[in-house]
Amino acid sequence: MTAARELRFAFTFDDYEAALRLFRDVFGLETIEELDHEGGRGVILRVPSATLELF
Repeated sequence: MTAARELRFAFTFDDYEAALRLFRDVFGLETIEELDHEGGRGVILRVPSATLELF
């Protein structure tokens, strides 16, 4: 069996700013990339051995 090379979790929130503060400021996750598109905003945060995407 081959080990997974990437593990991603993506979540959408009604209150994006509050979710971002929780994961980045309270839990201390590092921002990898900030996303800003016509449909909305998002951020990719580093989690050990994975990424967490908030939208």
